Amino acid sequence: MDFRVENLIVGAKTNKEFDLEKIHTILKDSQYTKDQMPGVHLRLENPKSAVLILSTGKIVCTGTKNMADAKKSIENVLEKIAKELPDVKVNEISVESLVSSANFNRIFNLDAVAKNITGDVEYNKEKFNGIVYKVPLFEVTVLLFDNGKAIAYGKADEAQVKTILEKLNQQLEDAQFNAATAIIKDKLTEQTPTSSQPAGKNSV
Repeated sequence: MDFRVENLIVGAKTNKEFDLEKIHTILKDSQYTKDQMPGVHLRLENPKSAVLILSTGKIVCTGTKNMADAKKSIENVLEKIAKELPDVKVNEISVESLVSSANFNRIFNLDAVAKNITGDVEYNKEKFNGIVYKVPLFEVTVLLFDNGKAIAYGKADEAQVKTILEKLNQQLEDAQFNAATAIIKDKLTEQTPTSSQPAGKNSV
C-alpha cells in the first residue's frame, strides 16, 4: 500500500485573546478585513503553509503535511509577534483534520467488496462511484474507488490513519478472496449434474 498525506490542518490554543487589528499591524504581510474575514490570514514560505489567527487566541495552520512543520509554522508566527506580545504561549495543539491518499495497487470489484467487508460501510453506485467506509472511533472516513485508490479524511493523526488503512487493506484482501471463492463454488455447482441416469442395460 502506498500512502501519502495531502493536507494537515492543526489548531493551537494559546493563553491569550488577540486584538486582530494589532496582530494585522504587527504582521506586515498578513491580510485582514474585519467585515469579511474571521481572523488574520498569513502565508509562510518556510515551511510553506497558511495560518489563520483568531480573536479567541486560536491559531489554525493548514497546508503542511506533517505535525513537525505545522508546529514550526505556528512557532514562526509566535516569534513574529513576540516583540509586541511576549507572553503568548501555546497551551494545546491538536490535529483538526488530516487528508491523505492511498493506493492499494490493485483493482476492486466494489459490489463484492461492499458485501464482504465489515464495519460502517455505505455503497450506492447510483449516487456515488465509490465505497464510503467510516471509522467513528477516530472520526475518519475513507472513500474507496474501483481503481484501487482511496482518500481518507478526519481528525486522526498520520499514524492512526495508516493503521486504519492497513487494517482495511487486510479486509480488502480477505474480501477479494471470499468473493473469488464464492464464484468458484458457484461454477462448480453449475457443472455438477443434479441427477444421474441409473446404470443398466439399454432398453431394446
